[in-house]
Amino acid sequence: MNAAPHPASLADLALEIRHPADMSALRWLHDRVSAAERSALGVGREDAGLFIKDEAGHIVAGLVCWLRGQDAYLHMLWVDAPWRRHGLAATLMRTGEALAAKRGCSRALVNTMQFQAPDFYPRLGYVPMGVMVDFTGGHDRLYFRKTPLAEKAPAPDLPPGLRLEVSAPPAHEDVRLVEEGLDAHWLLHIDRLYTELTVMARDSAGDPLGGVMGVVDNGYFTVVDCWVEPAQRRQGLGRRLLAAAEATAAEAGCRWATACPMAFQHPGFFQAQGYMPALHIEDYLLGHGRYWLRRPLGTTP
Repeated sequence: MNAAPHPASLADLALEIRHPADMSALRWLHDRVSAAERSALGVGREDAGLFIKDEAGHIVAGLVCWLRGQDAYLHMLWVDAPWRRHGLAATLMRTGEALAAKRGCSRALVNTMQFQAPDFYPRLGYVPMGVMVDFTGGHDRLYFRKTPLAEKAPAPDLPPGLRLEVSAPPAHEDVRLVEEGLDAHWLLHIDRLYTELTVMARDSAGDPLGGVMGVVDNGYFTVVDCWVEPAQRRQGLGRRLLAAAEATAAEAGCRWATACPMAFQHPGFFQAQGYMPALHIEDYLLGHGRYWLRRPLGTTP
């Protein structure tokens, strides 16, 4: 019988800082945070994609959805500029809602930046949940929800030469094209695209024991994933990782740091590091609340 491994002391750990992010570190963090999220929510995530294509098979509009139990999160919606004001976005939304309803979802959630036509969603029956003021670059991020969802959507009324395709899960390339379309629209309003950074703690053998992944976006740093292996907790490692990520972001010109933990992701940890409440939404996802916490960089918690 093998003895349980002893937790490594902080003195044995080296921090590995990468900006841009190290992809293997990013995947390691994503896998652990996603597994913990599935455990807390009690349900996994089903991805679905709805894409409108022209006669040549090129995507001119798309919607990517994440389905979890009763909640459908409409993750990305994009319409190519020449095809806007032709009803494509409304067709995608209604068809996506019907797909979600057939999968057992009773509620749809969406968020959008201030410059991404937020008036569009209330016209489809979405009601506000909250606003994160000055999310990045002086622009607000708005959060909406809609319930109930209709299982039957109106028949797509598409311009000649266009067709609607649904896939679950969607092809990686199709999702990437929608992301690139959104990025191009983003750059019309924000000076430059965001970059990602990772900070990892490794033991003397090089095995990862914890890390932070975040986004550097025009003077704003957002913590996306923060994880410490169970055997390493309550030793100050999370605090050390977060401080290193904040220092790296500050060096890149960030003035503010934001964390957006769900209620089961220990928002008190960030508050103990000097983060102050900026927004709280009850029942953000499957009955769990979410917190938006912020602190200025360059100050001592």
